[in-house]
Amino acid sequence: MKYTRFAVLFCLLALLVAVVPAFAQDETFGLSPEDFALFSAANANSAAAQSLAYDFTLDLTVAGIEDTEVSGSINGTGELSTADMQFSLATTGSLTANGEETPTIVEVRVIGDMVYFNIGEGWQGSKLEDLAATAGGAAGLPVNPEDLASGDLSGMGDMGGMMGDLATLDSTEYVSMERLDDMDGRAHFSTALDIAGLLTSEELSGVVGMALGGAMGGGSEMTPEQAAQMGQMMGMMFAEATLTLDQYVNAETELVDQTVLTINLPLEAILGAPGAVVSLTFDINLKNFDQPVSIEVPENVTMVESGS
Repeated sequence: MKYTRFAVLFCLLALLVAVVPAFAQDETFGLSPEDFALFSAANANSAAAQSLAYDFTLDLTVAGIEDTEVSGSINGTGELSTADMQFSLATTGSLTANGEETPTIVEVRVIGDMVYFNIGEGWQGSKLEDLAATAGGAAGLPVNPEDLASGDLSGMGDMGGMMGDLATLDSTEYVSMERLDDMDGRAHFSTALDIAGLLTSEELSGVVGMALGGAMGGGSEMTPEQAAQMGQMMGMMFAEATLTLDQYVNAETELVDQTVLTINLPLEAILGAPGAVVSLTFDINLKNFDQPVSIEVPENVTMVESGS
């Protein structure tokens, strides 16, 4: 039962991650036209950069859930170049789960079609496509993530047809934006998502219900009406959930140099555990846009055989 509950929770989170990027961008979402123009230009310019460096802090808390008490903070740094496919990540910090602390020291380097990783047992290497195929198979994903990102929903069966209803979703009902006081000379934009409203919407409730039914083993037997009712009931349980995205824009360069994602999910109504909550804060700084990046192949690499 406990694992079914977590399957339901992460299924919902996956749906939110898939849906939010699909929101139309032809509205200002409460910003003035001038502020929305700055916000849009900064995000477009940052996304178009061919290289950058970054550092981040990830804080996670899972509390009030039996046998699943987690807290910790992870720091990371790295670089990225899309022009010649280079990426690096190095993390430090620790997570404490049920009183047992585990270091989170991980290093990853991607150079061309090769990936190198070290999780504390020495450097290992693999073809990037081989590792991606292995990871996808282990996760048991019902649909290719690349297809989902491109809008190809044919692999999702009946749910793919229901996802098509999202084209009619009025994102302005669930997304609001405001410009707050500048911080350190940077424009501060805050975006909030109405999670409960989105999950209970006519366009999404059926998708949520079908996903929940599938996680509990009965999705194929549900009618669209039953799926919508289940989705609306689940959405109501997220009435206190919040998701905000704060972005800080350098008005001179029109680049986003800091983004903070904050998620707070009270889960008492869903898991039946008093005080159950998942909270996450991801704070990332972006810098050195379009500067040269040089990531080296690590020494003493052990190659991983395909399929292992």
